[in-house]
Amino acid sequence: MRRLVIPAVAFALLAAACSGPGAEEVARVNDVVITVDDVSALYDATEIPIDGNYRLAVFRLIAIEVLEDAAQADFGLTVDDAEVEATYEQFAAEVAEFGSNIPDEFDEDAVLRFDARLTVLRDAVIDALVTDPDLIAGLQTTLAEDPAALTTVCARHILVDTEEGITAARDRVEAGEDFGTVADEVSLDESPGGDLGCNPPGLFVQEFADATMEAEVGTLYGPFQTGYGYHLLIVDDRTTPTADDLAADPGAYVDADTLQQLWVEWLDSSLAAEDITVNPDYGVWDEATQRIVAPAAEG
Repeated sequence: MRRLVIPAVAFALLAAACSGPGAEEVARVNDVVITVDDVSALYDATEIPIDGNYRLAVFRLIAIEVLEDAAQADFGLTVDDAEVEATYEQFAAEVAEFGSNIPDEFDEDAVLRFDARLTVLRDAVIDALVTDPDLIAGLQTTLAEDPAALTTVCARHILVDTEEGITAARDRVEAGEDFGTVADEVSLDESPGGDLGCNPPGLFVQEFADATMEAEVGTLYGPFQTGYGYHLLIVDDRTTPTADDLAADPGAYVDADTLQQLWVEWLDSSLAAEDITVNPDYGVWDEATQRIVAPAAEG
């Protein structure tokens, strides 16, 4: 996705029409051959430098070959073509609205279709991975020991820098003034109406997080002090899953970083289980990283 500087030596190596027959082998996964033509299908250029972007394209073709087979073997999953098409249309609409960071030499439509297929596969695999009994047991242990870690709170607050100021704000709210109006007038936090949205308590500093768990829902709470100043708080909603909720839909309670880690670990283990080779004219398969690195001649 990032644009890479093409080393000078790369211009001596051109794929597709100018480097040899399109059937030339670029890489192999067990008995499946990935050819120059296969890689060139992702490009919209006559001359294609053998650079970092090219090796990334080859890696993606290797990965999709391995991962579709592994998803079937490990979880009985097959890619839903209708879902791929819907995902592609979503990606295409986003590109039309916001633009693309796909390097110019690539065929944008081909890359979007490839990304759509990989995204559908990834999401299906993650859904399968999070049903692991050990992961669910870990979530249920967390729920028992630290409910706030799995709780979502929807809250509004008023923040001022003096005790006198927060007392005055509380008096106004208790006298019947609208909380949001008072927040807009006096709060140091510029969120409209003091609305913080819905978040896990752990997003906030400890004193504020504790308050979001202690406050009665729908009731004015405070004042209390954090390192930012003095606060009033209203928790409009607080949701904590049950153990049964965690068992029924564990993925809803696993953070994005953990989901990504599960995917990468499964991807790397799936790649490591296969016999993968790369034509040395195009790169070297590094078994330590499960990625393609530049030939020695490129440094």
